[in-house]
Amino acid sequence: MRVGLIASTAGHLAVLLWGVISFPDAKPFDIGPVDTLPVDLVPVSELTRLRIGEKTAEVREVEATRPTEKPVEEPKAEEKPAQTEAKRPNQAVPEPTPAPAPEPTPAPERPTPEPPAPQPEPPAPQPEPPAPRAEPEPAPAPTPEPEKKVAETPPPPTVRPRSKPTPPPQPRREQPRENFNPNEIAALLNKVEPAGGSSSNSTQPASLGSRLGESGVTMSQSEIDALRGQISRCWNPPAGAAGAGDLNVRLKVFLTPSGDVDQQPEIMNSTSNPSFGIAAESARRAVLRCAPYSLPSAKYDAWREVIINFDPRELLGG
Repeated sequence: MRVGLIASTAGHLAVLLWGVISFPDAKPFDIGPVDTLPVDLVPVSELTRLRIGEKTAEVREVEATRPTEKPVEEPKAEEKPAQTEAKRPNQAVPEPTPAPAPEPTPAPERPTPEPPAPQPEPPAPQPEPPAPRAEPEPAPAPTPEPEKKVAETPPPPTVRPRSKPTPPPQPRREQPRENFNPNEIAALLNKVEPAGGSSSNSTQPASLGSRLGESGVTMSQSEIDALRGQISRCWNPPAGAAGAGDLNVRLKVFLTPSGDVDQQPEIMNSTSNPSFGIAAESARRAVLRCAPYSLPSAKYDAWREVIINFDPRELLGG
C-alpha cells in the first residue's frame, strides 16, 4: 500500500509542477482591430415622390440641388495591441533538406523512317502478235445411231404366304381357388399328345412326336411330367360348375423355339354343357399364364405343336 501511495503522490506532483511551468509561457488570445465601413441609408419615399410631367409645359431653368455634405468623422486612433514577448524557442531544429528529385529518364529517340523504295517503271507494251489465219473446220463425222435396246421383262414377283397375325392375348381372370392342391391338379393333366395325337379314349402312354413324322425325335417321360407340373400350377378348374365331371377340354398349343406361346391355343372338342366355355377359358388362361416353358431346344420338332387334355373328373371324383 505504501509503495502505491508514494507512486501516486509523486505522479500528481509531477503533473502539477509541469502545469505551473508551462502555462505562463502560453500566448494570450487577442482579437485584432476591425476596419469600419460607412453606410448611408436612403429612404424609399425620396425615390417615389416624383411629379407627373406635361408634354406642352414651358421649359424652366431650375437650380440644381446641392448635395448636403456630411461632416467627415475623424478616424479614431487605433489602439495598439499590447506587445507580448515572443516565446523563445528552446532550440532551433534545422529543417530536413528535401531529397533531390530524380532526373527524368530521356525519352527514346524515334527511329527515322526510311525513304520509300522507288517504284519500278512499268514495262514497255509489247507489240501484239498477228492474228492467226482461220483454218476451215473439218466436217464432223456422222454419229452412229444407238442400238435399240430390247426391253427386258421383269421377273414375276414372288408371292409369299402371309403369316397369320397373332391375336392379342385375352385378359386373364383370376377365379377363387377352393382347396387348391397342386398334386391333385397335376393328375388332371392326364395326357400331353403331339399335334396328330390319338383320341381321348386311347390307352397308349402320352408322348410327343415330330411334326414331320420322324420317329426318332421323342421326349422323355421326365420332360413330359415337367411340362404337366408347370401347367398344373397355373390351372384353376371350375370346381363349382354343374356337371363338372363332363368338362374335358382338349387344347392344341403352338410354341416357339424359346418356349413362348406362338398364338392362341385352339379348342379341339366341345360338349353341350353350358359350363364348357368357362372350363375352356380357364384352360386357355393356364397355358398363356405359365409361358415360357423350359423345354429342350434340340427336340423342338417334337413339342412345337402339342395337344393337352384338361380333365377335372379326377379332382371331383367322377
